[in-house]
This record gives sequence, C-alpha cells and structure tokens, in this order.
Amino acid sequence: CTFSRPVGPFASSGPEGFPNNGLALRKSGSQGRAYDISLNSMVALGAAYSLCWCNGTESSCSTEGDFRTRLGALHVAGPTALQRDSNMTCRTGLPCVIDHFAGHALEDGSRLVVLPADARGCLWRRASLADPMGLVDFPNLGVSEPYNKSLRTYSYYGVPLIMEGGVYNLCWCGPVRRTWNIAPGQQYRIPDGLT
Repeated sequence: CTFSRPVGPFASSGPEGFPNNGLALRKSGSQGRAYDISLNSMVALGAAYSLCWCNGTESSCSTEGDFRTRLGALHVAGPTALQRDSNMTCRTGLPCVIDHFAGHALEDGSRLVVLPADARGCLWRRASLADPMGLVDFPNLGVSEPYNKSLRTYSYYGVPLIMEGGVYNLCWCGPVRRTWNIAPGQQYRIPDGLT
C-alpha cells in the first residue's frame, strides 16, 4: 500500500479490469462497515491484490498513498497476465488438451471456450438465432470439460479435432454457482490467450 497515483473515477489507471479504477464504494446504509468493489461481473486478471484502507480523517483519500493500511489480500480467480498473453496450440486430428494453464486460485468447474477470431474477442455473440452457438467443428461447440485442478488441464472430451487450422480466441469462465448451462459467448469474458 505504498503507491502515489490518483484513485477513483478521475484516475487515469488502476488495477486492470476493476471498475472505478479499483476504488471500492461504501455500501449504502452500512455506515462504513461494508464496501462494494463492483456490483457487476468483473473482468480482472487472476492474481492476489492488496486491499488497502484510508480512514478519511487524516487525508483526502485521493491518491493511492493515502490508503496506507493493508487489510489483507483480495484473491481474484482467473487466468494470469502471462496466460492472457500466451498462445496455446491444438492440432487437427488429435484431441485438444490445454496443459499447465497459468491461473490464480482456479477451481474445478471452470471452463474454457474457443470462439471465432473476431474483433469482439470474448464478447463474441452469434449474429442471429439461426447461427450456431459456437464453433460447430470443435467438440461441444468449443466449450471445454470442467477444469481438472489436480492435472491443471482443460480438455475437449478426448475427441480428435476435425476442423480447419487457424487462430481462434480462447476465453475463460469461472465455476458455475447454479445448475444451468453456459453457452459460448454468454459468461466467458476473460481473454486467456489464443488457440
């Protein structure tokens, strides 16, 4: 908690993917006992972030340096920056397995999806209801089996790929909290490389 950049909505930067440049807002009616980092889904890199506090009586809490008291670590599960910037390879005629996935606090149940190479990246959506929900030549429309934490792998049902080679977006989604199916382009918002 020893930074000196401005914080909040007028800051030029904060932790990548955090709303309000990483400044938590006091939860309504909490009298300062509860704060919200985001009311919406966050798309931040998997990492441990320092959670720092400013009491507001000794400073204006307008720069990172005003937040001197470290409260602990905030662990955000997901692909790391190293993973996001990497390229993964699968080969036509062989099953696709993504080994040694670089992530932070990953749990069984998270999945990957392979999406078309498109400027929208992980925000891709099919153009119309008549279009396929994902890559029809990729097993399970591009949605992987759940993450295997003990092996650190994502796999695609052991089925050989029978598709044309190319570059595709690879996106990550954390474990589902409810029992509902996730279709490609719905909840996979974190870019984690190319395949």
